[in-house]
Amino acid sequence: MVDKVQSLVCILAVAALGVGASGYTMEDLDISGYAYIGTATASDSLAAVIVDYDTNSMGNEYAFGVYFIDDEESPVTGLDLLYALMADTSVVLTESGGFVRQIGYDGHDGTYIWDEVNEDWWSYWTRTDATGWTAPVIGCADRIVHDGDWDGWSPAFGWDSYPPNPVPEPASGLILLAALALVRRRFA
Repeated sequence: MVDKVQSLVCILAVAALGVGASGYTMEDLDISGYAYIGTATASDSLAAVIVDYDTNSMGNEYAFGVYFIDDEESPVTGLDLLYALMADTSVVLTESGGFVRQIGYDGHDGTYIWDEVNEDWWSYWTRTDATGWTAPVIGCADRIVHDGDWDGWSPAFGWDSYPPNPVPEPASGLILLAALALVRRRFA
């Protein structure tokens, strides 16, 4: 019986590691706040917005959920998601012509400007619930968002740009640590 339990723990540990390696789902996110576009309710379509202030370390990323009505007649863009966050949460947004200059939140100023002096900017990333991050060839003002889509924002310095880190809900990490502790005990 003990071997069966330890085998199950090993399977759970591998599954937890697989979630981190292959990507998170919407249910895995620790959501910092929700926003609503138009008459949307919590039973309508949901998109995630991930803002990562430092892709070199964990703990500086935030996940937000934005509810909207997924309708071809009135499509929602990535920029609409940011405006909804600004309206319904404490996110601070500065943009000009679809070019995002500031995404401030929770003590992070988040101002990055590309000009003749500075080479810092917000890099924009997209993904569907089942795929990894991609850098789109269009900007956030032109991207049409659908149910389950994710938009990600991370600072870029010069031409170095990296996708945002995931924001897992805390229980996933605890399950992984418990499983690894039991596996370690088994082989000790």
